[in-house]
Amino acid sequence: MQLENMVRCSWVPGTLNRVRVLRQGRQFEVPLERLEKIVGRTATFDLYLKGFINLTLEPEKAERLVA
Repeated sequence: MQLENMVRCSWVPGTLNRVRVLRQGRQFEVPLERLEKIVGRTATFDLYLKGFINLTLEPEKAERLVA
C-alpha cells in the first residue's frame, strides 16, 4: 500500500459521533457511521480504547471516506 492511502482517525473533541480524518496532510471531519460502513465496525474498536487509529486503506475506500 502507498503512503497516500494511510489515514489517521481521532475523535472530534466533545463528540462521540464525529471523527477527524487526517489524509495526505489534509484534515476532514466525517460521521462515525461513515467510517464504520467503509472500514467495518471492528476496525474502530481502537478508536474507543486509544482515541485514535491509523489505517491503510484501498484507494477507493480512502476516497469514499473523505468525499
